Amino acid sequence: MVVKTNTNAVLNMNANDHYEVGEVVVAGHICLDIIPRFPAGERSLQEMFIPGTLIQVEEPTVSLGGVVSNTGLALHNIGVKVHLIGKVGADIFGSMVRELLSERHPALSENIITSGDTHTSYTIVINPPRQDRIFLHAPGANNTFSAADLFQALTGLTQAREAAGGRVRHLHFGYPPIMAGMYADGGRELVTLFSQAKEQGLSTSLDMAMPDPDSAAGKADWRAILQKTLPFVDVFLPSAEEMLLMLHPALYAEVAAKEQKAASAERAAGKKPGSFASFLDAEIVGRLGAELIAMGAKVVGLKLGDQGFYLRTGESGQEIWAHRELWTPCFAVQVAGATGAGDATVAGFLAAYLEGRPPEAAMEWAVAVGACSVEAIDATSGIPRREVIEERLAGNWARLPIQANLEGWRPAAGRFGGRFWVGPADSHSC
Repeated sequence: MVVKTNTNAVLNMNANDHYEVGEVVVAGHICLDIIPRFPAGERSLQEMFIPGTLIQVEEPTVSLGGVVSNTGLALHNIGVKVHLIGKVGADIFGSMVRELLSERHPALSENIITSGDTHTSYTIVINPPRQDRIFLHAPGANNTFSAADLFQALTGLTQAREAAGGRVRHLHFGYPPIMAGMYADGGRELVTLFSQAKEQGLSTSLDMAMPDPDSAAGKADWRAILQKTLPFVDVFLPSAEEMLLMLHPALYAEVAAKEQKAASAERAAGKKPGSFASFLDAEIVGRLGAELIAMGAKVVGLKLGDQGFYLRTGESGQEIWAHRELWTPCFAVQVAGATGAGDATVAGFLAAYLEGRPPEAAMEWAVAVGACSVEAIDATSGIPRREVIEERLAGNWARLPIQANLEGWRPAAGRFGGRFWVGPADSHSC
């Protein structure tokens, strides 16, 4: 069995090594990922998964999953002082979660909550060669995670950090669509969590996850939930695909049908299928951004997979952040695995945003850390210290093309030329 850990210098960081942006809490969904390795071959999933048969696999990879580990450890690798709050069961999987976190740094497991009333969440990732992945996910303890859980842990953490001369500044929370307590009763618990965070003086950010459309999460009224939650969210960082499903399910189905039709033809021709985001045009993405700002989010960043990162902002006390609409493409890298790339993208954005960098820098950090992530098979071991990322950004790092129709957009001028596209809602002249 391969248990994924990071072997670079971040394992030996001490408190004085951390990138000074204030201290960040990453809370929410955490699980154990179990990834069987399939032998090389060309059999399809339909040919392999036949009732009554035994499928021989090879050594598995066991790693951490969920926003707490993926975004939290990505921030840790970069050098941000981060605290992790999640919930596991009093079982062997829970012990493994704690052990894997402690291997990265002993302090990272200190605020993980253990419950004897439920089991640890786990995901079995079925990923045969040249096949789309299938996830078998058990939410477990994540379903019972509550605002009370968070603030009980946060109160003790805040007191300890203040006594040590530190300060918790920001709360990042992730994956309410796969945490039943967060979308039940019209999202009341999620609203409580974010409103209390703001009352405590924290800046906030929120990431989402793709719900099963046929599950209770998929049938929840996410438009109503977001309308109540986003006024308490400073930075909202979902994927465009998630938002299209939640806000415009009919349009999502239309785009998904186009993607599936094209994917069938490309596979038949021996080509790699295009991503969902490659079937989105700027009009759809811009509409999503405008809706989310209107719901109350201060900053909206939409992850677009291999199509890059879209930014939309509303009013801001900082002129450089006010009324912006930008799109930046991904950096070109050799892809080893896409697991956790979106979470790494979020970590890159937050690291730059919380330091007070301008929007363009935060966006480049987002796609840079996302690119580093996909150079490794797991979510975070490919992410280096911030100095290495800075060096890569300062070099001639090639970009991937944006396939979306950008009618009405213009390429950025000057030092941003070739790196950004400027949308019709942008109030600046970069």
